[in-house]
Amino acid sequence: MSKTTVIAEIGLNHAGSFPMAKLMCDKARAAEATIAKFQWYRPEELLGKDSPYLAEATKAQFSPKVHLII
Repeated sequence: MSKTTVIAEIGLNHAGSFPMAKLMCDKARAAEATIAKFQWYRPEELLGKDSPYLAEATKAQFSPKVHLII
């Protein structure tokens, strides 16, 4: 019998907070998730450089390096 893979979708729910992202990963592990999935995108490409939401969206992004740490 094959093992089921459970993916915890964290996305951007951490709002750029490393402690929150870590807590979410810990909760996912406690719930027996196999993988924690985050989102990463380039806010300026998605929203446009003149978007009033650009600063907030940029702040919510972790760098690729931080993703590896998490």
